[in-house]
Amino acid sequence: MSKKVFVGACIDFGQKGGGQFIESITDHPESRLITKATFQRHADLHTLPRSHPFHPAEKMRGVQYLESYHKSKLPSGKPVYYFVWSGIEHLFVDRPFYRQREIKNSQ
Repeated sequence: MSKKVFVGACIDFGQKGGGQFIESITDHPESRLITKATFQRHADLHTLPRSHPFHPAEKMRGVQYLESYHKSKLPSGKPVYYFVWSGIEHLFVDRPFYRQREIKNSQ
């Protein structure tokens, strides 16, 4: 099983349809809380930007503002894992990921 890769945070999806896209994930009927261990088995934190506090090479690890780990579905029905850190959702999915198609499907 290949791990999911980081494709962006909610702020990376922009104003045009990005909010609806994130809401379609966070409000999905199958969205649920998961443990940190489950998240780490499925998401590759090495795909975060190197400077991100949750990147494995960082010493801070960003734990002071971590809120929760989740599993949900994209508008296309594919699984998505995400964590909420400082009120921002960070999404991990399988490649290929078609950002515009997913945003369009959420509208």
